[in-house]
Amino acid sequence: MIMYSYNQNIAIKNLLLIVISISILISLSLNTLGEPLTVATSVDPPLVIYQEDPNKQHTGSTVELIREVARRLNREIKFEFYPWKRALQVVEAGDVEAICCAGINNERLKFLYFPKLHLTSEENVLFVKKGNRFQIDSSYSNADKINLGVMRGYVYGPMQKVINEQRFMSVTTVDKYEQALHMLLKSRFDIFVGDRLVVAYNAKLIGVRDQVEIIKTNQKVFLVTSWPVHLAFSKKRLKDPSYVNKVTQVITDIKQDGTYDRIIKKYSE
Repeated sequence: MIMYSYNQNIAIKNLLLIVISISILISLSLNTLGEPLTVATSVDPPLVIYQEDPNKQHTGSTVELIREVARRLNREIKFEFYPWKRALQVVEAGDVEAICCAGINNERLKFLYFPKLHLTSEENVLFVKKGNRFQIDSSYSNADKINLGVMRGYVYGPMQKVINEQRFMSVTTVDKYEQALHMLLKSRFDIFVGDRLVVAYNAKLIGVRDQVEIIKTNQKVFLVTSWPVHLAFSKKRLKDPSYVNKVTQVITDIKQDGTYDRIIKKYSE
C-alpha cells in the first residue's frame, strides 16, 4: 500500500480541484469554442438581406455588424432565417444560440441574455425633397405648417402624440416606402418620417437617393425615435452567462474604433 504524507494529500486534492475546474470550464465553453455562432433573424433589407445563391454571403448592415462581432470572438457564423415570431420561439427553445435584433422587454428577459450595450438602433428620421428647407424642433411647434407622410401601422414616440392630436396641417398614411418616396418627390407631403436605413435603401432601389435628404438640426440628424436593439443569447443554449460580457466588450470596441460608423454609413448613403 502506498502511503502519502499530509502535504502530498493536499497537493493531490489541489490537483484534482484544478482538473475538475478545467473540465467544468471546457464544458461551459463548448458552445463558444469551435462551434459556429448560430443566429436567428428575419429578412429585413437593408438590415438583413438574404442571398438565395449559396455561393454568396448574406449582406446588410446588421449582418455585417454580427459578422464583425463573430470574427472578433473567433467564431464562425451561421444565420438561420425565420419570420420574427418563429425566430423568438427557436431561440427560446435553445435551437439556436442567439437572435438579432431584439429590443428588451420583461418577457424576453425570461429567456434571453442581453449584452449591456446594444448592437445597433432602429432610428426614425425625417426625409425631405432635396433643396427644401423645412425645419422642425423637438416640441414640433411648427407642426401646423407641415404636411406629414407616415407609414401605416408605425408608432413614432413623442411625435405620435402630435399626430394623434391632429396638430400637423395634414397626415398622409402610406403602405410602401416606394410609394412614400414618389409622393414626397411630387410634393404630396412636405416631410416623410421613416427608418433611416430602410428609406435610404428603397430610395437607392428606385434611383432617387440623390433627390431626398435627411433633416438635420445644428448639423445633427433629427431623431424622431431611436430604439436600441441587441444581439441576444438563449438562456437554454448558452451555458456560461459571462460570455455575454465578452460580447459587450467586442461591441464597445466596434463602436469606439469607427467600424460601426463605417458599416452604417455604407447603407445610409
